[in-house]
Amino acid sequence: LAEVMRHRPANEDYPTSLQGAVELSYDALVADARLVADLCAWWAPEGLTAGLISEAPAGWLWAHWPDLIPEPAQALARDPARVRAGFRALAARSLMVAEGGEGWAMHRMTAAVLRLMQTAAGRDHGAMAVGFLAAVYPYDLGNSANWPTCARLTPHVRALWKSGAAPKIAAMAFLLNQSAIYLGRIADYFGGVALAQAALDLTRARLPRDHRDIAVGLCTLGVALSRVGRLDEAEAMLHRAVALNEAHRPGTADLADSYDMHGGILLDLGRAGRADLLPRAAKRYQQALALRRRLAGRRSDSVAVALNNLGTVRDAQGRGAAAGRLYAASLAILRASLAPDDARLATGAMNTGAMMLKSGAADRAEALLREALEIWEKVLAAQPRHPDRLDSAGWLISCLLVRAGAGENRGLREMQARLLCDRYGFDFADMQGTAAQYPYTPPAA
Repeated sequence: LAEVMRHRPANEDYPTSLQGAVELSYDALVADARLVADLCAWWAPEGLTAGLISEAPAGWLWAHWPDLIPEPAQALARDPARVRAGFRALAARSLMVAEGGEGWAMHRMTAAVLRLMQTAAGRDHGAMAVGFLAAVYPYDLGNSANWPTCARLTPHVRALWKSGAAPKIAAMAFLLNQSAIYLGRIADYFGGVALAQAALDLTRARLPRDHRDIAVGLCTLGVALSRVGRLDEAEAMLHRAVALNEAHRPGTADLADSYDMHGGILLDLGRAGRADLLPRAAKRYQQALALRRRLAGRRSDSVAVALNNLGTVRDAQGRGAAAGRLYAASLAILRASLAPDDARLATGAMNTGAMMLKSGAADRAEALLREALEIWEKVLAAQPRHPDRLDSAGWLISCLLVRAGAGENRGLREMQARLLCDRYGFDFADMQGTAAQYPYTPPAA
């Protein structure tokens, strides 16, 4: 669109009509509405809300990049009524349309013209558009309570970057890195790779090789690459991140994070046929666990996650009893420290329940597996084919069929298993075969 509008044919009719209409409407706006238009031109064409501007002053990074948002824009953001009036003024001038509810949309051509007008006038507001998003984009993406905010903001981060004119600044690198992590959480794995690579490239162009943000970028990209099967590349990046943190940030949460992520890549490689790497994966998880206990205390949620990770290695090594103890210890801490609908609790319940099922305790496993699926269905409602939902459903189906096969309310449990198979695309006969491998003797009445 930008190239089309820069090209002026002999009669000049097309660019004059397009740009002229937008310019006439823009010139008739009051200052507040112009500022709203200038910002929205950088964001995604749909899902525009007044909150993108008015929520920023309460954001945890509002004051972190003080030069990105000038005082007139700060004053506007602190007055939600003025922001809403600006959106209504844009709609009145046909520069925006209502989507329903609190959402608005701006045509892509309108946005492209507005960006070109900014460039021509020397008032490029791309950095300010970045600043408003960066002020509120969450940091802790392990906490699923932050995912709805990410879901609202990430399309605008992607649109900014895809414009080709996004400012190459620290706040943009932060947004790309965090959005990449979020996309991995919702199983948009290839999208996550693209943003993680962009974040690391931008960070490398700005900072020295041993800077903390380089290690962060290597971790994010390494995990993203592992999710699309590029395990050797991922391992090399995580190995480098660990080395950087050991050399420059010993004893920190950054080092513990890189230990955890490197352990995950080694575990994936071990599961892919390189069993010799499983002891190295266990060592990395043990290093992370020891460091997290020292930094956060033995009953912290980060320690619980580390215990769970170590349990996955023990399971892969065939040490089911050890895995079960680690999972149970992790789940106990998570229950004491997290909200009941936190995704980390779903992971703990699913792993603990699955291990109980495999060890012959289907009666104890069922409630945990139901709990896990309920949480996943809530926090991943927009991703019905997410791997975690599928895994959790598969375990619960197996558990139901194991108990049905043992005569425990057979009709009801088989019906529930069939319904789950239909919802998640499992073959019922195949799941019966899977369930048959698990031992189970109903407890005595």
